[in-house]
Amino acid sequence: PHSYQNPFSSSSPSIPPRNRRTPPPDPSTSVLHSALRTNHESEARALNVMRNLQSQRQQLGSARDDYLRVGEMTAQARRELDAIREKAVWRRRKLYGIIAMLASADAFLVWRMAVCGGYFFCGRG
Repeated sequence: PHSYQNPFSSSSPSIPPRNRRTPPPDPSTSVLHSALRTNHESEARALNVMRNLQSQRQQLGSARDDYLRVGEMTAQARRELDAIREKAVWRRRKLYGIIAMLASADAFLVWRMAVCGGYFFCGRG
C-alpha cells in the first residue's frame, strides 16, 4: 500500500534536494548589465536636465517679454510726462503774459490817477 509520490514535488520529505552547481557569473555579463543600468540612469538624468532647461528657457522668454513690455511702458510714460511738462511750460508763459498785461494796466491806471489829481478821468475837478 505504497502510494506514488512525485519525486519533484516539494512535499516529498524522503527525497533530498539536488545539489546543483550553478556556474560562476560571466564577468562580461556583469559588465553589460552595469553598462545598461548606467545608460538608463544617464538617459533619465539627461531627460530631467532637458526638462529643467526647457522650463528655464520658458522663464527667460517670459522675463524678456516682461522686460520689453516695461521698456515700452516706460517710453510711453516718458512721452506723456514730456507732454505734461510742455503744457505746464506753455501755461506758465501764458500766466506770465496775463500778469504782465494786468501789471501794465494797473500801472497805467495809477499813473492816470496821479496825473488827473486823484480822479479816474481827467477834466473833472
